[in-house]
Amino acid sequence: IRFCLRTAEGETLHCEKKRTAEVIAPGLVSGIGEMIDEQLRRFNARCHGLVMGFPALVSKDKRTIISTPNLPLTAADLYDLADKLENTLNCPVEFSRDVNLQLSWDVVENRLTQQLVLAAYLGTGMGFAVWMNGAPWTG
Repeated sequence: IRFCLRTAEGETLHCEKKRTAEVIAPGLVSGIGEMIDEQLRRFNARCHGLVMGFPALVSKDKRTIISTPNLPLTAADLYDLADKLENTLNCPVEFSRDVNLQLSWDVVENRLTQQLVLAAYLGTGMGFAVWMNGAPWTG
């Protein structure tokens, strides 16, 4: 899991990577909730919204994970996950494809927002993303 804590103005306060298996060992919702609560306490921050990337197919409503072939999660784990996390964290939650979030970061960091960008990312599998017309293309 790559975790970044950002201000409402977009300033990054903290980024780190954690092993997914370790974070979700106590359960998907409780593990993610504990990880985020720990970081919020550490930085004396409050959650105003969570955008969570998955190596997955995400529905257009940004609240439903359709499939996660590279993660050991069941349909029951994913069912109503956005609502469960909102109740745990007391803030709005939406999901995105992880490669679209990584691409957005890379495009802004490299000042390519007005360019057409094709990206390939290697992780547990190969992820591909396209930046077009100022945003990730979502099809």
